[in-house]
Amino acid sequence: MFGQARALEEEGTAAERKPTVDALLADDAFLAGNEEAARRIDDQIAVLLRETGLSRRDLVRVPVPYTTLGAETDGPMGAIAYSPSIANGLSLTARDYAAPDPHGPKVGGRDLFRTAAQKALAAGGVRVHWVENFAWSHLAGGEVHCATNALRDTSGGARWWSTDPGGR
Repeated sequence: MFGQARALEEEGTAAERKPTVDALLADDAFLAGNEEAARRIDDQIAVLLRETGLSRRDLVRVPVPYTTLGAETDGPMGAIAYSPSIANGLSLTARDYAAPDPHGPKVGGRDLFRTAAQKALAAGGVRVHWVENFAWSHLAGGEVHCATNALRDTSGGARWWSTDPGGR
């Protein structure tokens, strides 16, 4: 129904290739790469949950499509976010999050990735502040958190280097 929407919005990106949603969904290599990325993410989530005691309810899922790297260059295989990765933003406060503008497909003038992320994060009381980082960070393989610094007041916390993680 909305398959002719661009996977990356037309304006605001310096992307050379801006296929439609239908074109990406018809690309077997793209789909296989995303399935592999999802498997690897799920494996890492399993480790995170096991080691931290968090539950799946504690996680916030946001849409991020991936593209495979290394296949054409005989380099190391891997995946990188196809569009700016909402998950790689910067927590400003407990209730404010600076997220890369995903430039996702638009339907009715609304970015579907932005809408999904705002809804998911708002459920936990978090406001999203969108940051334009396509040209200055995303195209170089990074996102907002890779190219920013944040100062934190750590004066009230325990010194991590002097605490016993085993509770002994």
